[in-house]
Amino acid sequence: LKEKAMTLAEQWREEGREAEAQRSVVDVLETRFGCVPEGLAEKIGHEPDLAELRSLHIQALKASSIEDFASHLEG
Repeated sequence: LKEKAMTLAEQWREEGREAEAQRSVVDVLETRFGCVPEGLAEKIGHEPDLAELRSLHIQALKASSIEDFASHLEG
């Protein structure tokens, strides 16, 4: 039973890291470009891979426009 509780706690921590990483990408985009289209924010919000979210965060910092960022997300 204790092992399952640890697994659940680890799952919650992982989900928390994912949510924070997703929010961070959207925050950068909002800061740089203003309003983030809802569909784009949803795509970011559904990305579960932390490595991909880190990549998206870097791309959000480097993108010349919201469209440039969106093309990276699509590609």
